[in-house]
Amino acid sequence: MSPVMAVTENTKWLRVAFAIVATAFSASATISVLLFRRKSRDLNRRIRELEASLKASLEKCAAERQGRTRAQQVCFLSSMKEMCFTIEGTVYLFLLSDWCVKNNSL
Repeated sequence: MSPVMAVTENTKWLRVAFAIVATAFSASATISVLLFRRKSRDLNRRIRELEASLKASLEKCAAERQGRTRAQQVCFLSSMKEMCFTIEGTVYLFLLSDWCVKNNSL
């Protein structure tokens, strides 16, 4: 075998090896991108689920708070009515009914 032919033979194998390495790198990069997109999509879906759950919890909490506030108002107004009947009724009844009209209570 001549020296020129040996160099050509080595160059051929070098090109084949380079092509294999480039193909492997390209495949690895493609798989990595696909896995990253999949993970990103799953995380975004999970975030949307958590946001929906948080929204539902906040609405439930607000409804409970509103119910407690209404119950406290009813309790307060019923105790005020009892006080109005026992302490100089007419003045206090007028003030209480005026407060109830302003606050849409009773």
